[in-house]
Formats: sequence, C-alpha cells, structure tokens
Amino acid sequence: MLLRDLYEVSSVTEVSIVPATAADADVIVGLVRDLGENWGELSGVDADYVRHYLGFPGRVVLLADAAGGRVGMLVYSLNPNLFHAADGCLIEDLYVRPAWRGKGVARALVAHVMAEAQRRGWAEVSVSTGKDNAAALSLYRGQGLHEEYVLLEKHFPAL
Repeated sequence: MLLRDLYEVSSVTEVSIVPATAADADVIVGLVRDLGENWGELSGVDADYVRHYLGFPGRVVLLADAAGGRVGMLVYSLNPNLFHAADGCLIEDLYVRPAWRGKGVARALVAHVMAEAQRRGWAEVSVSTGKDNAAALSLYRGQGLHEEYVLLEKHFPAL
C-alpha cells in the first residue's frame, strides 16, 4: 500500500504525493492530455480507460497535490522479473504542469517511487526519456538511475 508522503518542494510550498483512485479519472485525463500537448501529440485517453488502467494489478498513478490542486503525476507499472525474482518498476510517464516546473515537484514524485522501491524490495526502477531531454536526464540521474540499455519501440495505429 502506498503511503501519502509530504515533501517540501520550495521555501513556500509543500506537495503531497497520493496514489490515484478511479475517482481521480477526470483529473488524470486532463494531465495526460496536457502531457500529449507538451509533446505535440494528441492522446485518446478518456476516464473509462483510466479506470481500466488503474484496475490492472501493479498499475499506479501518483498525483502531486500542492496549493489545493493536482499539479503533476507519475505513472508506473510493476512487473514480475524472473531474472531478479522480484518486481521491477517501469516509470511510464511523468508530467508536471508548467507553472509548477522547476519547483521540485518532479523530484518529489521520483523520490517517492525510489523510496517505495526500497521499502517494498523491488529489484529495479527503470525509465526511458528522450536522449535530448537534459532536464529529465538530470532528474533521473540525480535519483541514482543510470543509462544501462537501449529501448527500442514500434508504434502501431489505433484500431
């Protein structure tokens, strides 16, 4: 069970990290669509798919609460890893609203996952990001992640 953690992210703001529930589906849709716009892409996500995602074992959306609103999210999945004989965590998406960037919100979200990994005995935490995304690379390296493998992908058109 994920705990609600409180992080000080600046001298004037605190952020709490909370696991999302199905009741947060509309908020998550908004954050995912904002993330897509940030990439110059459109996401077809809707509240039904968010609830579907959250219903899968090992699928988690963490929300960052600050100043009375949801200011960011981190999405991850846990998968059993036969080689390590323990679960591995894959950070799928990380998004912070533009007004909250540079204030430590992303760092608090990633720190929460890293602490959870140690508490629960996960074998590893993995993430992929653009090779030119210096801010993300710095963030993840600052949390102890390092380049280990190359990720190859093929995208298929939606049905």
